[in-house]
Amino acid sequence: MPAQKWNKNALQQALWSRIEEHGDFPALAESVRYIVSVMEDDQAPIEKLEAAVVSDVPLAHQVIRRVNSVSYAAYGRKITSIARAIMILGCQTIGYLALDIKLVESFAQTSGMSAALTRELLRAELASTIARAIALGSKTKEGEKAALCALLQHTGRLLVACYFPEEWALLEKVPEAGMESECLGVLGVSLENLGLDAARRWGFPEQLLEGMRIQAPRPLPEKISSGQRVGAITAFSSRISAALLAQAPANESKALIAQYAGPLGLAPEAMEALVAESFARMVNSKYSSRALETMLEAPGRAEAAAQARVAECGQKGIERMTALPPGASITEVFQVALQALTDGLEVTAAAAFIRNTQVGCIEAKLCVGERPLCDLSGLRCGGGAELDVFQLSMSKALGMFIQDLDDANISRKIPVWHRQAYPQATAFFLLPVLVHGKAAALLYGVWSAAAPARGMTDASIAALNAFAQVLGQRIEQVAGG
Repeated sequence: MPAQKWNKNALQQALWSRIEEHGDFPALAESVRYIVSVMEDDQAPIEKLEAAVVSDVPLAHQVIRRVNSVSYAAYGRKITSIARAIMILGCQTIGYLALDIKLVESFAQTSGMSAALTRELLRAELASTIARAIALGSKTKEGEKAALCALLQHTGRLLVACYFPEEWALLEKVPEAGMESECLGVLGVSLENLGLDAARRWGFPEQLLEGMRIQAPRPLPEKISSGQRVGAITAFSSRISAALLAQAPANESKALIAQYAGPLGLAPEAMEALVAESFARMVNSKYSSRALETMLEAPGRAEAAAQARVAECGQKGIERMTALPPGASITEVFQVALQALTDGLEVTAAAAFIRNTQVGCIEAKLCVGERPLCDLSGLRCGGGAELDVFQLSMSKALGMFIQDLDDANISRKIPVWHRQAYPQATAFFLLPVLVHGKAAALLYGVWSAAAPARGMTDASIAALNAFAQVLGQRIEQVAGG
């Protein structure tokens, strides 16, 4: 059916009629107004906000999960109750966080969920995640406010994608710079005004509405005032998330970062790292790389997500190493290392090989993942006349990512046991672990055709090597203790 041309009043009437007809957003306005009223009442006891969150069990669960994420790791030990979360982070932070979660949930549960709406919700959540990271990274206390404003800024897009699919199919093809003007022609109203009207109806306060306004690209002052900071963070997060998901050239993203970093008080390298970490966190927490590929309908974008995920895998492994108690055994250290790699790299199976100096070979000691690798504990490699890739990795203390396994030059350096155990293998990695300057162990993971390797680049191997270095240092501490 061809999309019709609308005027503002007719479109808004049709929108709210369709929302009511489908029974969508049934309790959003009530929840928003109550939470906002508590946040704006300086005399309200924290028990009122606690009661508002705890009464919605799924909301309470998500708030607890979010406040224990890496975004708030600086606050120390684990938070287990809403009351404690409010005491540590404050009513404003928890209130904004609860509103953010309620809004996302409401759109995710609409009857008009489609591939187009899923893409827009992903973009909105990515912008929100980046806004939170940038705000917290620039030492402002308005992380959740910035995250909510970034999410709200996408409200118009989300509503059109959900309730006007024919019109959205046309608008999706329009370049980002011309989207608002094209909307006026097709919908009779801009996406910004459509979103602002919806936010007012649901009861979001004016201070948030100011932060969600769409800012046209313009030169920025050398330093942004505190009153303009949330708006600038929202504008940046919206533009960078659009660039990332549209698979824009890298120089476009770098130009955006260069434009906003200084005025927001961040070094460009620090801002770039925050964006990459946010992208990886989105993928790790909510979408697998394969789900992301399906949703975005572009393998290249999934590869970008996978690269971010692999980079974060190394950092998460380091965090797990440092979090181990002082009395942890070497076996426990290797178990944590293998689990970190298995979780982060999505390998079919993984193993830790330990050097056996008495017989001059390496021996599989710990194995995780699918069979038959998990049955190979005790397997010995090496001792042959010609070095295979396992021995080469150990002798040269060099991390390796091996693919093209059918290539004659590569195949002859792959041990027979590997070809027999994993005939369907498509790639594997080798990560030597140095103890007192010598390769004492080798971490290994394999991918199969059913779950191929993604995100493995030179930078990925460098991140994993940094993880292996920390692992080696931890083993030295355990052995020395």
